[in-house]
Amino acid sequence: MDIGPKLNYSSIYNEVLGEDQLGIKYVAINMSDVLQSGITSVTPRARYWSFYTWVLYDFIFNTNIKKTENNLKAYMKRQEWYFILSNIAYGREIRKEPSSLQGIRVGNQVWNENPDAQTFDLNDKYISNAFGGYGVYRNVIKIMGLTRDSDSNKNIKIDFVTKTGEQIALAFEDEIKDSEYYKKYRLSNIPVPKKVLIQYGEKVHLSNIGKTKDGIKLIELFLPKDTSDGYVIKQKTSLQYYQYVLKSCKVKSMTEHEWRLTFYDIFSPKANPSCVIPESFRQVALGWEVCTTRMYFTYSLEGIWSRTLYKMENMPLDMISIIDEVLYEVDKKILRKKITSLIGNNILSQEDRENIIEHLRNVDELSVISGLQIMLDVYQRLSNRDDFDDLLLDFLRLGGQEQISLYSWIDTVNNYKDKTVKELLVYVLQHLILNQHLKTALDKLCTTRNQTFHFVQEDGILHWVSSDRPAFNVMRVIQGISILTDLELI
Repeated sequence: MDIGPKLNYSSIYNEVLGEDQLGIKYVAINMSDVLQSGITSVTPRARYWSFYTWVLYDFIFNTNIKKTENNLKAYMKRQEWYFILSNIAYGREIRKEPSSLQGIRVGNQVWNENPDAQTFDLNDKYISNAFGGYGVYRNVIKIMGLTRDSDSNKNIKIDFVTKTGEQIALAFEDEIKDSEYYKKYRLSNIPVPKKVLIQYGEKVHLSNIGKTKDGIKLIELFLPKDTSDGYVIKQKTSLQYYQYVLKSCKVKSMTEHEWRLTFYDIFSPKANPSCVIPESFRQVALGWEVCTTRMYFTYSLEGIWSRTLYKMENMPLDMISIIDEVLYEVDKKILRKKITSLIGNNILSQEDRENIIEHLRNVDELSVISGLQIMLDVYQRLSNRDDFDDLLLDFLRLGGQEQISLYSWIDTVNNYKDKTVKELLVYVLQHLILNQHLKTALDKLCTTRNQTFHFVQEDGILHWVSSDRPAFNVMRVIQGISILTDLELI
């Protein structure tokens, strides 16, 4: 039975939307949520926690504006627009462009269009979200306990500030209360002078805030001394672990690529037996190793997927013929080998793995066997780990059969150990790639109305729609490092 809609049902197949076409990337994100709760790949600047909490607090307690969601949106956007311009103004003064500033593109455009402007009007179109950048940080601010959901039973439809949030909001307010913007412009609808924005920018800049009143409170928030509140334990430990890793490696920063290699090759007892990890960091260190392992597994499977699409593009074929076409380019000697012959005690070296990844990145003729090599390396890395506690074993189960958990992959390899490489690759291509994509794309079409089919099946024939390329999950460690840098802890 064919899976997915018929080709002649619609002409939408030229527009492929969405990501994660095999439906397996979110597993690594779930792991990251556990290891580093409250900081995501799009929330890298510490001061937004105090700024947005203050705006919410200010709106609720310091204004006479009717407390409706629409009024909060308008108030939030006004405060953020001048926050953006002030950061730009301060950046120009110190000759440093602010990074990860919500709405910076439009802010720079407005600033540059009229360099001689002495005042600036409100522009609430700087970002599409009705809440402005608060829409991005809103959930993580709640996770960190600064705000909570509205009370629908009392007909309150806006977020509320907690006691902890109030302390941070008031600390931020204490930093800005002497500024001209705070005293004369924040509650008015009149344009704000450039000189006022420059002065305000000296108070609200994003970088180097560790010694500010709200920065000190944020340090207590992100690295609390009391970890009786369970939800902050993993995040605190991750941030401290990053500090430990950077100090141990004697560096001040790393790229995402370098962090992957560090977690996978250096701070791993399995890959580096001489590595000694302090007991206080052991769980989180192994957790990031498993998370990185999942990223390599996902990337490798996507590399085989991308090569399959490349071969499929030439002509429509049935599933068996497509698999034969993909395997035709694989060395026949390798295909005849038993899986046991490819599995040994040696895990791939960093150099070997990077060379293999280059084939996957280029989607070349070695992508299929290269992807399998890393997937088998993942199998060896995770099999028989007696150093994993219950949390890490849960990580291996994440995703279940639907999202191809690491446990399910280990079981698959165990079942194919005495079979040939060809037999395992046939299983991978048929079930973990072709059928997996059809199920994932159909689910997205039914639940989100997004058309994400890269190929569709019509009377047993697979018709190519669009190509794809492998991509690593964004590593949230970089955002955690950014938070620590803002707070002057690195």
